[in-house]
Amino acid sequence: MKHADRVELIEFEVGYDRFIAQAIIAECEATGHRVQLLTMDNAGQAPGRLALQEHRVIAEAADAELVLEIIRRRIPEGPTV
Repeated sequence: MKHADRVELIEFEVGYDRFIAQAIIAECEATGHRVQLLTMDNAGQAPGRLALQEHRVIAEAADAELVLEIIRRRIPEGPTV
């Protein structure tokens, strides 16, 4: 892959509620946005030190405003960027 082909990514912290994080991912995907969810609690199996960090949504920077709009519908106070 050439450097010019790289896609810039942006990360949004979306809180500790796995259900809300997964709902955000589902809505983003349903509207055609490519996103990934990074869960910080070992898939719910081993809460501990990692669970002290918020779940994160990774999106392409070009889609950041649209993804942010979806996140704000679920988290009115907004995510941490």
